[in-house]
Amino acid sequence: MRADRRTAYRILLLLTLVWMGVIFWFSSRNSTDSSTLSRGLLQKILGWIVPHWAQRSADEKQAVIDAFHTLFRKCGHFSEFGVLGLLLRLTTRLSPKLNQIRRQTHPAVTGFAVPALLALLYACTDEFHQRFVPGR
Repeated sequence: MRADRRTAYRILLLLTLVWMGVIFWFSSRNSTDSSTLSRGLLQKILGWIVPHWAQRSADEKQAVIDAFHTLFRKCGHFSEFGVLGLLLRLTTRLSPKLNQIRRQTHPAVTGFAVPALLALLYACTDEFHQRFVPGR
């Protein structure tokens, strides 16, 4: 069982690092590229959920996309870091280094505070990184 836990930890750690790379990649895109990507994705989603989307005029489609674009981007950003928080929670739960701390502290420290702090630190570095991306 111990080996299974260690393997699960390593897989989660790898997934967490890959997800951090995905966030870094999204943050490296300039605002035009980022907006084009999110508008295209929003249009595909609207095509799946809005009845008769294909029959609507281009102006009508554009008006709907414009109305929801900011909310869609905010939800995407929230989801991006929500996934990171979940991965960090699962990774820290299986972390062999945190086992000792877990036994000596309140469960909320390793269960919530440590992953939340790590996600917050990554979010701060992400914002700092975006300052150096032209067009952001």
